Amino acid sequence: VHVSDLHFGRVEVSVVDPLVEAIHEAAPHLTVVSGDFVQNGGRGEFEQAREFVRRLPEPWLAVPGNHDMPFVNIVRRFMTGLRLYKEYITPEIEPFWADEEMAVLGITTARRSQFRGGRISREQIRRVQRRLCTMDPRLTRILVSHHPFDLHESYHRRELVGRARTAMGQFAQSIDILLAGHM
Repeated sequence: VHVSDLHFGRVEVSVVDPLVEAIHEAAPHLTVVSGDFVQNGGRGEFEQAREFVRRLPEPWLAVPGNHDMPFVNIVRRFMTGLRLYKEYITPEIEPFWADEEMAVLGITTARRSQFRGGRISREQIRRVQRRLCTMDPRLTRILVSHHPFDLHESYHRRELVGRARTAMGQFAQSIDILLAGHM
């Protein structure tokens, strides 16, 4: 199961219980949340998000989104970054999970300096290649990010993660599925 952009602090609370129930009914091998757990990056929002995560079936894997750091206060954004995300959701910002059928790697594309957009660094591209591209090709290899690497042609290219073209060129022969949110 893949969910994204929950935006606690702005979410309609009446949909949370049915969503959790639907995820449990699906009986997933893995639940993936691709960022934007919260709206403005505040402690109260993260408390709600943590309660949601605690209710998910295990195992689960998550990556942060651009809203998962202070969103309104630029000084707090630069000073604290993903500190509350790491405290309330998970300290792991590049999580990895694998079984006999698939390997899933999460990467963080959210940046303090970019409120809406995201970016993948050259070092992250190398880490993805070392981790996923060298795995047994019989495994379904999945890369999870908040910002998308590819979008339908009706979207503008600026909506893609920074360095998307470079990354896609490197990943094309070895990543089977890209999961993202943001849009």
